[in-house]
Amino acid sequence: MIKRFVEPILMVSFLAVVGALAVQGLHEIEAQTRKAAGKSLQTVLQTTEEAIHFWAQTRIKDAQVLASSSEVVGLTEQLLALPSDPGGLIASEPQKRLRIKISSEFQRLGYRGFFVIAPDNVNLASIRDVNVGSRNIVALHRPDLMEQIFEGRSVIVPSIISDVPLVERAGGRDINRATMFAMAPIRNGQGLIIAAFAIRMDPVRDFSALTRLGRIGVSGETYAFNKDGYMLTNSRFDEQLRKIGLIDYKQRSVLTVRIADPGGNMVEGHQPVSRPDQRPLTIMASHAIDGGAGWNTDGYRDYRGVEVFGAWLWNRDLGMGLTTEIDADEALQSFYFARKIIVAGLAVTALLSIMLAGYLMVTRARALRDMEKSKEALETRANERTQDLMRINEKLQDQIIERARAEEQLKHAHAALEETNRKLEGMAATDGLTGIANRRAFDQHLKAEWNRCLRTKKPISLVLLDVDFFKRYNDAYGHQTGDECLQQISEVLRSDPRTRRPGDLVARYGGEEFGVILGETELDIATDTAEQIRTDISALAIVHEDTLVPGTKNVTISAGIASIVPRPGGQVSALIEAADRALYAAKEQGRDRVVSAPAPGATDAPPHLRPVPTSTS
Repeated sequence: MIKRFVEPILMVSFLAVVGALAVQGLHEIEAQTRKAAGKSLQTVLQTTEEAIHFWAQTRIKDAQVLASSSEVVGLTEQLLALPSDPGGLIASEPQKRLRIKISSEFQRLGYRGFFVIAPDNVNLASIRDVNVGSRNIVALHRPDLMEQIFEGRSVIVPSIISDVPLVERAGGRDINRATMFAMAPIRNGQGLIIAAFAIRMDPVRDFSALTRLGRIGVSGETYAFNKDGYMLTNSRFDEQLRKIGLIDYKQRSVLTVRIADPGGNMVEGHQPVSRPDQRPLTIMASHAIDGGAGWNTDGYRDYRGVEVFGAWLWNRDLGMGLTTEIDADEALQSFYFARKIIVAGLAVTALLSIMLAGYLMVTRARALRDMEKSKEALETRANERTQDLMRINEKLQDQIIERARAEEQLKHAHAALEETNRKLEGMAATDGLTGIANRRAFDQHLKAEWNRCLRTKKPISLVLLDVDFFKRYNDAYGHQTGDECLQQISEVLRSDPRTRRPGDLVARYGGEEFGVILGETELDIATDTAEQIRTDISALAIVHEDTLVPGTKNVTISAGIASIVPRPGGQVSALIEAADRALYAAKEQGRDRVVSAPAPGATDAPPHLRPVPTSTS
């Protein structure tokens, strides 16, 4: 009697063990898939934040350059001396000259407008008459940032509702469209802050374009938001948001969509009972606004109610949150595929096991009935059963092989994801236009090479190069030709054998500026290297009819060099400042030349910069 239940018990035990192993394997695959998705989201988020930080610093620098212009300072002082009557300010000569000055700069920089703001927060000057004499929009919406300007800081004002109609791409106007500003203080000749200068930017064209680079897959998006939970950049799903009623057909998501949990998936038809401003913030937004950074791959509802994975942070310098999210279904797509394969394999295995058990029971009963008839018949039946077992075993082996192939496919998928992460990290260190190292890689390499030379007690040299009158070149030949010019100069720097040693680095320092780090290099050798680079670039014979460099109509460069033996307690910034002063001296002495600076902090260094004799051809 007991023997009759042995085979069913063994079959059930076998299926239980296989099922437990499959469930454990699925849990592990799911955990690894979620972990890999979280790392990818964090990588994209960090890369996007670095791009935004660089963009913000560039915009602040533009505002500082304009605010510190002697012409802007002089015209501001004249406006401050006039009565505060709007009509008088609009018709004044300083107003006209200031608009001409700023408009010419904006053609090059691509900004939308400007403000000159008095200490009482009233607009002294603007590109639009309607703004002059009224209280400034930043003072109305972000008085905290306005206070920082008059305390001497330069800031980026995140997206706020525009005070004037702005022209859309299609030629229409949107009165409630968002706007952004980069602001810097205006100081007089005594260094006192007399006013604030602001340049208006388009968050859709400029700021949102950066977050669009952080979109991964079909549903991934990166966006910024303020402390009230409202979007500061365009959503990837604007059309979808219009269909589900979060925005109307004329609106954009910037400053309109609140990052709140609707309580269900609105894309699939869920209708919230409360207004967006009454709903709780999403898990991501509430954590980020509290000042936290983190990531979630357990899944949470986004502002559409769709379950997503996300990584987030709060940027205190810009006063805004940043997140990268992707639909959970897309993030787990590889896991779902693996689960289907494993479940299918289990189903086939269970079916074959049941069929095998049934077949064995029938065969055994038949063998018992026929055992008395003939020994020969029994042996024949036994052989048939053995053959059947071999065929079934072959089928089981095939199933195991298929399962192994599925696991191999999963390994390839993980490897592909890791390769994508490595490429993203490489992109974060490379300048997209020239193909050489970017400013971030330059700063990291300079610090590392400084520490190495500190240990070896060898000198480190820095060369800063600037293309002479590059703005005039861009104005004369166009930005496309200007980009090609920068690429040719980058190729000269990259191909020079004296800049390709293990400790050396060639980088785009910013705009038309380049930096060359020369580890374990004396000042004289660095000067020779810079002079040879200057000669090689002149030899390119890139035509520049609008240059103001005497004796030539080709593109030229100016270079400043500094060298130092690092000592404990020394600062890398001293080397950069010395090279920058030498570059400034090269420009002051007529450009198309190389000037070397004394070693920063050296007691026997002469008090002046030493120009390197060069031709001006």
